[in-house]
This record gives sequence, C-alpha cells and structure tokens, in this order.
Amino acid sequence: MRHLKGKELDFREGIGSAERISILVGRHAQHGLSQTHTVSLIELDSGTSSDRHFHKEREESYYFLDGHGSATIDNYQINVEKGDLIHTFPNEEHIFTNTGDTKLKYLVITAPSWIPADSFKKTEQQEPSIFDPIHIDTKHVKIRPLQSVTWQKLAEDLLYENSFHALFWGVKTPEDMKKRYEDSISAFNSKKGNPVVFLNLDETEVLGMTNFMNVEPANKMIEIGGTWINKKYQRTYVNTETKLALLQYAFETLKLNRVEFRIDADNVASQKAVQRLGFHFDGLMPRRKVNANNDVRDYVFYSVTDQTWPTVKKLVQDLSEKYK
Repeated sequence: MRHLKGKELDFREGIGSAERISILVGRHAQHGLSQTHTVSLIELDSGTSSDRHFHKEREESYYFLDGHGSATIDNYQINVEKGDLIHTFPNEEHIFTNTGDTKLKYLVITAPSWIPADSFKKTEQQEPSIFDPIHIDTKHVKIRPLQSVTWQKLAEDLLYENSFHALFWGVKTPEDMKKRYEDSISAFNSKKGNPVVFLNLDETEVLGMTNFMNVEPANKMIEIGGTWINKKYQRTYVNTETKLALLQYAFETLKLNRVEFRIDADNVASQKAVQRLGFHFDGLMPRRKVNANNDVRDYVFYSVTDQTWPTVKKLVQDLSEKYK
C-alpha cells in the first residue's frame, strides 16, 4: 500500500500553464507504480488557467474539491464548483479556469496512466474532423457523444414493443441495446462512425440517437443513419431540430459535399420525415441489405448536398419555427 500525508505532497509547476500538479499515483515508483491509471491533485490560483490540450488515447475524470471555475470541453463551456465531476473522452480538448477568489482544487484520474507523449495541442490551422466529439445545443435538445450515457439508459428510454427497430433491426431487449451500443462505440474508436445521443435540456432523458456512418473522408461524404427517436417524441421538434443542427454542422463546420440517408423501404414513417424536410430522393436500391432476421431488404436513398443545403436549411428552419 501507499499512504501520503498532506505535507508529503510533491507539487510541480505545469508545463506552459499556471497549474501546480502533484501526481499521487502513476507510472513511476515515486507515484505508486500504476500502469492502469494516474491520480493527480491540481491547484490553480485565482484568474489562471490550465494548459489547453487533448489526449488521443486517454480518458480523464475531474473531481472538484474546492473553489469556483469554468471548464471548456471543445467548444462547450460550463461552470464548476466543489462536488462537481467532469469526464473527458479521447480527442476532447479541455481547459480549466479559476474564476473565483480562492484556489481551484481538483483531482484528476487518467486512464490508462498519464504519459507526456499523449498530450497534444490543436493548432488554429487544424481542420475539424468528422470524428471530433459532437456537442451541439438546440432550443430543446442537447446533442452529445453516445458515450455520454450508458446502454442501460438507452434501453430504458428507447425500447418499446413492436418498434421498427425491434421488428427489423432485432433490437428488442436491453442485451440487444447493449450490443448495439458497444458496436457503435467500437466503430467510433476505429474511426468508422461518430454516434451521438439526443438529450433533454437537463440531461435526464434520452430523446433519441443517430450516427455519422459510412464515412468517406476523401469524398467528403457521410451517411446520417441508425436514427432512433424516443416514442414519446416522434413527430415532435426532436427530429426537425436535430437534423437541422447536424446538417448545419456537416456542411458549415465540416465542409462536406454530401450527406446521405438510407432508409428501409418499409420504414414509411422515416421516409415521410425526410421528405417533409425537403431531402432529395435519389432512388430505390433493391435487395440492398440483410437484416437481423435474415430478410433481404430494399432501401431507398435520400440526400442533401452542399449545393442544395441552403434551400433545405431555409425549409427546415421554417418548420422549426412552429416549436418556438
């Protein structure tokens, strides 16, 4: 075991920042020899900030012990105080600022164990990536990375009997949802998709989810698919607001050329939803996919391109007005 008293804490200055850092557990003998995680105690003086950076392979949890401050994760900023916890995933840029009059103190747990080689800074010239974690707030919905919730929460809020997803995707039980969740996270980690979840404003209910998938970076094209809307929120603001926000992100931030929507030919409700939003019908693809029941399915394709986006944007914005 290892037991440190307060007077034995070895603080050092953060590189390029105002942080005072004491590594309590880490990779080296003086830090308790842990390859699995690092535990650090950090202090920030009033008016100072940590170094803005991200990690490609590590997740971090920040538990705030004292003081008041702000946390900026990518472009999303929140206020923090004693008792708050923040979790960051790989590739999420983060910075913490002491906005109070006393020291801001917090514990950081890093897994796997922290190494300097996995800390990076984004340059101003760096182009946004399709695989960057997505944080978008609309009037009624928060769009967050799928990792923001558990598969148990997805199952609790999204599963219902005789849904299209149950009948044709085979997602009927919590265990089915767990597999879908794990497959989506695996695709994100291997840069084959970017799944997101739709939350209400106080983040207590899952309103739906979708995915950036079938990604073709060289062609600047993605599919937005696997969309699932909470039964209570079908034919409400959720689909309209989230489609508008994600398309705006795709064309105005990521600068994509094309976004596709591939829908089972029997999923009439989803087809009506995209038709209502003005998406272009590209055609029918017979016998396109084998589903979970081993049925061979026809699919219909719809799209929005960078050229049609201004017209579609105006139409969807007008539809969104009725929810104000």
